[in-house]
Amino acid sequence: MKKRNYILIQPILFAYLPVMTVKNPLDALATLRTQKGLIDLVVTDFHMPYMNGFQLQEQIDKEFQLPVISKYYYI
Repeated sequence: MKKRNYILIQPILFAYLPVMTVKNPLDALATLRTQKGLIDLVVTDFHMPYMNGFQLQEQIDKEFQLPVISKYYYI
């Protein structure tokens, strides 16, 4: 997630939920695997290194069946 977008969403998320951040989709999948059952929602960007938001969502659907919120626009 771009830093400016993270700065905008951070206060909203941290006010109500415990939040975990990762650097890229591969780290996200690794974290989901090691924290299986402890994560309830994934919020992600669409434009990322290694795979895009659709590819990440497909992998999450396949392995974890978690809800995913993807951001497709720039602020």
